[in-house]
Amino acid sequence: MFFTHKEMLDAVFPKFGATLKKDGFERKYAAREVRISDKEAECPLHGNCQFDLVEYDKEKRVFRVIEFKLGHHQAVIPEAFSQVQKYRQALEANAHTFLDAFTRKSPMRFGRLMESTCGATKISIEFYVGLTDQACEENQEFLRSFKEKWYPYIGTVRVKDDGKIKHFIKNPDGRKDYEIARARAVSFSLAWGPVTNAFGGEAQVSMAASENELRPTSC
Repeated sequence: MFFTHKEMLDAVFPKFGATLKKDGFERKYAAREVRISDKEAECPLHGNCQFDLVEYDKEKRVFRVIEFKLGHHQAVIPEAFSQVQKYRQALEANAHTFLDAFTRKSPMRFGRLMESTCGATKISIEFYVGLTDQACEENQEFLRSFKEKWYPYIGTVRVKDDGKIKHFIKNPDGRKDYEIARARAVSFSLAWGPVTNAFGGEAQVSMAASENELRPTSC
């Protein structure tokens, strides 16, 4: 059992790579407590935006952001999803700042950086909430309906008492529910301001998240 948020992160991060590798992923680029300060960007949380855990999956060419929450009461679930939604809002105008903060903690070689940003044009991010084993078990139906109704793009990971991450939640009949854990990538543009289009004119490029957010991750 975890008594503080830091204890939860301390338990999760050393096991994070092994868990993902066992599930078919490889953790090579990952960092904890990736922070965007209020001096660098305006955060909807009225202060610093600190992402608990960030990783880059080179196979899917997608970043993952996981926000962990202690507690097992039902109120923890909307609080966790709401905070992730605010982080997404922060990234809509600050994707490049987020990338700077992550690569300061987990450097990438030039080729990998170009790959992860589709040639410095955009990044794709999957968002997750990390809930305790007990929270998932005691609030499974509420969690499922809340996610489906309000935040279908946010995935859920289950954190066991030893810090291991599971990408499924067990149904009462023992079956593994992977759908409730699945996230859908959101694309964020890295371009801003006027740029020259193919015909020599100016085209305004927005830094907002792609409206077509649920399409498969690709360049």
